[in-house]
Amino acid sequence: MERSNLSFFTVVFVFLQVIGIEGQFSPTADATSSAHTSGYGYGHSPMLPARHHFSQVDTYSEKDKLKGRRIVCLFNNVNYRKSKFRPSMISAELCTHINYEFAILDSSTYELMSSDAELDIQMGFYDEAISLKKQNSLLKVMLSLGGWRDSTKKYSELVKSDVRIDNFIRETVPYLKKHGFDGLDVAWEYPNCWQGAIGISEEDKPNFVLFLQKLRTAFDPEDLILSISVTAIKREVEAGYNVPAIAQVVHYINVMTYDMHGPWERKTGHHTQFDKKPEDEDPYLNSKAAMELWANYGVPKIKLNLGIATYGKTFTLVNPSNHGYNVPTRGSGRPGALSKQGGTLCYREICQYINVGNWTEDEDEKYGYYAYSADQWACYDPPMMVVKKVKWVADNGFGGVLIKDLSCDDFEGKCLSMEFPLVKMMRMEFEQKMRKLH
Repeated sequence: MERSNLSFFTVVFVFLQVIGIEGQFSPTADATSSAHTSGYGYGHSPMLPARHHFSQVDTYSEKDKLKGRRIVCLFNNVNYRKSKFRPSMISAELCTHINYEFAILDSSTYELMSSDAELDIQMGFYDEAISLKKQNSLLKVMLSLGGWRDSTKKYSELVKSDVRIDNFIRETVPYLKKHGFDGLDVAWEYPNCWQGAIGISEEDKPNFVLFLQKLRTAFDPEDLILSISVTAIKREVEAGYNVPAIAQVVHYINVMTYDMHGPWERKTGHHTQFDKKPEDEDPYLNSKAAMELWANYGVPKIKLNLGIATYGKTFTLVNPSNHGYNVPTRGSGRPGALSKQGGTLCYREICQYINVGNWTEDEDEKYGYYAYSADQWACYDPPMMVVKKVKWVADNGFGGVLIKDLSCDDFEGKCLSMEFPLVKMMRMEFEQKMRKLH
């Protein structure tokens, strides 16, 4: 089914579907052995026992309308340069967690450090993010370490040395407490697969487990949260993660079910594809299969968050009249006025293109929406699709969603007469689901 524009009434229809008649929106396995031998000053023995137990019980406040489910929203400081979106502009009641991206790893000291001290410290972005907790007492603000650009050999060098790990922890815990963060998300992309180079360092797999165990041991007395953000690609999961061991250590896991397809493939494909297509070469390269993969490998579903993108991937078609899935492309789409990056458009851009009639939208609710105009093609998730994904998450017992990222949602409400329409729709759907379940 195709349509040429997206009206405000469409969003109202979805809104009514979400709230129904009930109300409206309101704000276990053995650890892998390792050659690590040194101890450190956080009550941890020089060698971990074969089985190291951490609390697996999560509690939530009676005020929590999501009943412990998570909406983890990403704020990436690098996007301020393009969008002028800053932490103070976030609607604090929409998210349960905010991950502030990114802290990076100093390649000489192997200590955590700001990736942009001008923004984070001098312009007060850290403080703005932490201040959101004054508006929402249930909100947790996490610092995220790593990201694609930073995930080089230095992370492997960190986790293979007890001395470096000990020093990292010794510096990181006070850093988090000083700036008011509630925990750390480790977004190393990826162990034994640095920036996608599979099999580059086999020792990363056991060493990463020990690194996380030491972090958790240090974090628990300080009431700090430990999470990780992980790949959705099956071969990278198998190469880089001892899944059962990791599942015992971290509080939750963010599965990055986006950027699974892109212009590098020279054919169209949905980067955050929801379900398997009959012609798919890799049956695991979709959101549903990736989540089930992590669950089947040993993670309790309640610990897994589904990645949902607020941006689209764009392609340049070889033949403008051939605009479905798996058709030939010349590479990335042209940069948008807001995103300013070839191959990527924010949802707020795509929405406006459709509204003014320049683009035609194809409503593929099984795999994912796409739109096209002449030789330009974009895949993305509109409000209707993110609601469907949240329903699936809740109905199948998963813990929540990871939203990448807030700056690409329509945070000014210019397209749909609603600020943060994607995040807001997800929140409403989750609240309704939890009311029914509880």
